Amino acid sequence: MPLCVSIFSFVRYCLHKPNAAVKWSLQKTMISSPRPARTQESRSMPSRNLDLEADIAPPAYQEPPEYTKKSAQPPTLAEHLFKFGFLFPPFWILGSLILLTPLRAPDPSSTTSSFCAWLPEKTEAERAIIVSRLRKVELFWAWRCLFALLVIVCLAVAAGVTVWAVSMG
Repeated sequence: MPLCVSIFSFVRYCLHKPNAAVKWSLQKTMISSPRPARTQESRSMPSRNLDLEADIAPPAYQEPPEYTKKSAQPPTLAEHLFKFGFLFPPFWILGSLILLTPLRAPDPSSTTSSFCAWLPEKTEAERAIIVSRLRKVELFWAWRCLFALLVIVCLAVAAGVTVWAVSMG
């Protein structure tokens, strides 16, 4: 087969199928005899030699990478205040006030029914661990709210000083 015909068929195949360059060498090794002439009936049906995707097995199951896993942190009020603070910055003030408030478990004597009890199936030690974990996450996001508020205040002060300096000079 002349070289120009082989190159032309390679280009035509690459345009027809995505990722064809990889499969081209595989197909050339699998075909031992020349292709028969195509009839009108065979043109409407896909060629068995060109459809290599059906013969390839799916990849083995693997654990997803670390960056695709969900966060182990529970969602907290301070986290939501930080995220929504980009839309309404006073939320960052509320989020930074969480630094001043203690986080406590609800008092069991204040609830009148067992339906309102907070984690009734947990022991007191397990509830204390949950509260400490929640407090740690709340403080993390509350500090972010405070830093975001400080950045906005610094930018506002810098913009005000710049406007004042330009208007005076």
